[in-house]
Amino acid sequence: MAPLRPYPTGGAATTDALKWNLGPITDAIPGTNNVDVVMTSDKSLWTRCPVFEMQPNEDLAQDMDTPLGSPEKMGLRRHASVDKNGKTVAQGGDPFFATLNGQQPFGMSWFPGYAIDVGTGERLNMAFGEDSWASADNGDDMIFNPSSRVQGGLGNVYAAGQHWIYVFRNQEYADDNSTRVPAYDSGQYLYGKFGPDAGSNDDRKAMRGCTWVGSSTITSEDAMLSIQDGLIPTETRIRLRVAKEYRRYASDRSDVDETAGTPNNNNPLYRFSTADVATVTGDVPALTNALDDVRVVPNPYYAYSQYETSKLDNRVKITGLPEVCTVRIYSVAGTLVRTFNKADPLTYIEWDLKNDRNVPIAGGVHIVHVNAPGVGEKIVKWFAVMRPVDLENF
Repeated sequence: MAPLRPYPTGGAATTDALKWNLGPITDAIPGTNNVDVVMTSDKSLWTRCPVFEMQPNEDLAQDMDTPLGSPEKMGLRRHASVDKNGKTVAQGGDPFFATLNGQQPFGMSWFPGYAIDVGTGERLNMAFGEDSWASADNGDDMIFNPSSRVQGGLGNVYAAGQHWIYVFRNQEYADDNSTRVPAYDSGQYLYGKFGPDAGSNDDRKAMRGCTWVGSSTITSEDAMLSIQDGLIPTETRIRLRVAKEYRRYASDRSDVDETAGTPNNNNPLYRFSTADVATVTGDVPALTNALDDVRVVPNPYYAYSQYETSKLDNRVKITGLPEVCTVRIYSVAGTLVRTFNKADPLTYIEWDLKNDRNVPIAGGVHIVHVNAPGVGEKIVKWFAVMRPVDLENF
């Protein structure tokens, strides 16, 4: 997606209270997984997710009357939840995230895309951030729409409204622990850990499953689409990779050594299809279009080609030919010079620049006519400058 670009920053994407070891030290990078983040305007693929408050000053952060009180950095945004069009979700309009005391749901939005764990094929939970004080940089609207401005102050850099992106692995499976972050569940787990029903240190428990954090800005000469049009101008895939060994995996059991009845004994299994690249036969329109590739090489011929093997050899190739065809070469006056009847799988014929009577041709313009029965015809103009034979060099 051309309008988005990564940027270096000194502004922390989390807080010290939420820092946590991501996983066992046996991994090449502890707990980190290989992930594809896909950004798309197709709203049917968007990810339901929480929005974190990135403004570190509680007095500047946007507030609303919720059981959680004033928002801290990395807390759930104190803004009414929005739908895929950025419209406020009415009370009772969000069955996943009804809040305490019948209050209006808050802090939930949609990331314009999705994240996939390429090692397991699972869709993953996500979140993104906003600095609600940075209204000039779209930080207060609950929409992933970073600006192009980068601000600096007090040793920190705050860019594009601080629209940080967070990706959470399926820690529930990895740790065989139902209290950890699961695979994608429309953000329900994360809402429970950051929302009004969250318990002590629940947010820290959730952040143990966060493996990737990043952000972007918009180039000053470009812009994102409106939210009605899907935000993302061009579908983009961001590949996040670390060196990891292949391991057994089973989505329906924690003991991967139980392989009875499993595909490939729980080892990595990949499927692919060559349907889109298979050879097609009998496609006359495609064959007709292929005649446009017919060439005489080199063209023009200036007394030499790389196909020649000696000073007495003159040679060019007529390339891009169908398996069965007739090639006729004429002088500019219309005299038939040479005829080739081709019926083999090669895509070219070699011409020694002689006529049908084995006499070298004269220089000048020639017309090459290719006739492929049942397919079509192709005419190519070819120019040659012939060199005189100097027998004194032999």
